[in-house]
Amino acid sequence: MNTRSIVVVFMATLILTGCASTVDYSESVTRLENAINDTAASVNAIDEDITARQNERLKKNIVAGKLLLEPADNECAAGREKCSLTVLKAENGKTDVVSVYPIKSSMPKGIKAIELIKVYVSRLKSIIDADTAAKVTASTNATLGSLEDIAKQLAKENGEATSKINRLSDYKEPASGFIEWLTEKHVERVKTEALATATLNAHKVIKDLTVFYSTAAQSQKLAEFAGFHKEFVIKQEQFDDKPPNDNSVDAYVLAASKYQIALNAQSANPLKAFEIAHEKLMNQLNKKGEKTSLAEVASAIEHLEQEAKKIKSLVESVKEISDKANKGGKS
Repeated sequence: MNTRSIVVVFMATLILTGCASTVDYSESVTRLENAINDTAASVNAIDEDITARQNERLKKNIVAGKLLLEPADNECAAGREKCSLTVLKAENGKTDVVSVYPIKSSMPKGIKAIELIKVYVSRLKSIIDADTAAKVTASTNATLGSLEDIAKQLAKENGEATSKINRLSDYKEPASGFIEWLTEKHVERVKTEALATATLNAHKVIKDLTVFYSTAAQSQKLAEFAGFHKEFVIKQEQFDDKPPNDNSVDAYVLAASKYQIALNAQSANPLKAFEIAHEKLMNQLNKKGEKTSLAEVASAIEHLEQEAKKIKSLVESVKEISDKANKGGKS
């Protein structure tokens, strides 16, 4: 290659590099990941608190003789590979199983759903973070694998054979011209196409997951479980029974405030908010349906973040009550 040709190639490379206009989706995917991680942490914290309270109630009733604690059927005998305990209630000459003991989770399906979403979004983030086309391709195929896992989980919950789940085709790195291949523009293009492919494949399974699992439904008794409703009723009765004073008014107002936080969290549905934000991102990447702007994607993600904050507020309020109780205060 003569000097003139080399200069032409070099100038073409500079032009291609300078004109690269691939939209940067990294902020959207990062915000999606942060919101889902925050939601998962909050829901897990709520579940741990609710589960601890349930186990404590069961234990008190066992100690009081109101409930029986026995090995599960056909378990714990010599030679068995499993041993677990169940709580039974004896009534009218027969016994009915109340629960396993100890309870490991009060809302396992809701938690499982969020964990599956967490894995999927973390794989999307790995596409963003990849610095070579080969790494983008590997991350994309891992993302498609996480979608298969979600589909299998849904099939399992519906009593269907997981072997019937269709395997998603492997993602192939798109071809490009030699000059483009030499520049960062190629990696950016592969990333954008990879995100478009992943979100498009995820669309249906995300909608199915949202329909099947409802965090709001799983946690519809959050306010009662966490004790906020009971606390509100007690403070209301104390306020009504005696002449008001500064302390009783403050306690009544605080109890109402905490109960409202619980009700707000109860109404939150981060999975539905995630589905909407994900659909906006998918449409923007694939140019599907009505034209979706990045501003609309950002707005949908902001709504998801607000839903995550509702759940987080309940966790903080639960912690406040628990801390008071541990210090000898009354909740």
